[in-house]
Amino acid sequence: TMQSNRLGTMVALALAFAVVALPGRADDAAPASKVRTVALLVFNGMDIQDFAVPADVFFYASASSGGKAIFRQFVVAKTMDPISSQGFIKITPNVTFADCPKPDILVIPGGDVTRVMNDEETMKWIKETGGKSEQVLSVCTGALVLQSAGFLDGQKATTHWGMAASANNRRSV
Repeated sequence: TMQSNRLGTMVALALAFAVVALPGRADDAAPASKVRTVALLVFNGMDIQDFAVPADVFFYASASSGGKAIFRQFVVAKTMDPISSQGFIKITPNVTFADCPKPDILVIPGGDVTRVMNDEETMKWIKETGGKSEQVLSVCTGALVLQSAGFLDGQKATTHWGMAASANNRRSV
């Protein structure tokens, strides 16, 4: 069907954007029937496709599940102020760090991640929230954020080719 073809395309695109998924903890595994809460972090300078593709994948996974919701998504940022993606697209979060429901899955998009990695409050939220999540995902240069948060210690990961040297200089990835 057209919907399943679109889902397949979205999954392929997500993989093409170098999604890094950290393994969940067995003791935190939720029953298959549980609706998973997904927190998609947004920040000034993020790449829109690094946010939109995972959001689309989770949306179509639920849409193609026969009417049964399997993912509930939240767009989260430090404040409710709109963020600017690539300087011309505005996205308004629907929750803040303070009121975001505990996510089962945390998604960190790529883009200009320097500001995120230098923002103590944001990095603290990522570390605390990701540490309690079943899965932590990043897209492209979002892997540098996961690396800075300590999630990639001892893990193999990938990122944008232009940032690989930077990642290798920060810690062994």
